[in-house]
Amino acid sequence: IERKDPISAWKFDGITGITSSIEFKAISKEDPYIAVGKSSFYMNTKSGTFWERGRIGFGGTVTFNGVGVGNTVFSPDVYVVAVGDYGSIARAVAIGNSISSWTPLTLLEQRQIPAIAQISTFPSTYEGNFQDVIWEGTRNTWVAVGAAGSIFTAVGMTTDAAYSQFSGTLQQLNAVCYGQSEYIAVGNGGAIIASNDGTGWSDKVSNTVNDLNDIIYDGNRFIVVGDSGT
Repeated sequence: IERKDPISAWKFDGITGITSSIEFKAISKEDPYIAVGKSSFYMNTKSGTFWERGRIGFGGTVTFNGVGVGNTVFSPDVYVVAVGDYGSIARAVAIGNSISSWTPLTLLEQRQIPAIAQISTFPSTYEGNFQDVIWEGTRNTWVAVGAAGSIFTAVGMTTDAAYSQFSGTLQQLNAVCYGQSEYIAVGNGGAIIASNDGTGWSDKVSNTVNDLNDIIYDGNRFIVVGDSGT
């Protein structure tokens, strides 16, 4: 927490079992609340007062920058996806107050082979950083965004693979949200792109060249914040 809420004071609860200083980079916006950060650490809570902690894996060397929570009315299970550096994506199940072991997702890409007039699937060579991930139940899709305009989508909460999509920009994408039947992603250089399904993306006019760092949808409008007070 970098600044206290101007309305009410924050109470700090120490996290037992973490003896070193850990920087947490992101926290989910819905229950269960899960924070992810450096050295592959995560911590989670349902009450806000008791936190469990652990590591996502990847040898404890990956910084995770974003985390999303997904569920549907058809399943009691709640799934969590964390994204981070070096093209790292992992999925887990939230069970009560606990998080299951994490399973890495495979990154794939589809290429058209003109000689045989077919589209084939290959392992992705993406090793850039992911910055954010969200789940949208109406689309049954996870969307992760990151370096050089990279976007990967994974259909289904329990999927074990994410597919590269063409975003139309080479700017780093820092955040993504969903509202008004569209995904909106924002990034460096004032980049704003939109998609109604997570696969086909088009540019929006932002009227700024400042880096855009986060976006939310408040039920009526999109709100974006960025560098230099943007």
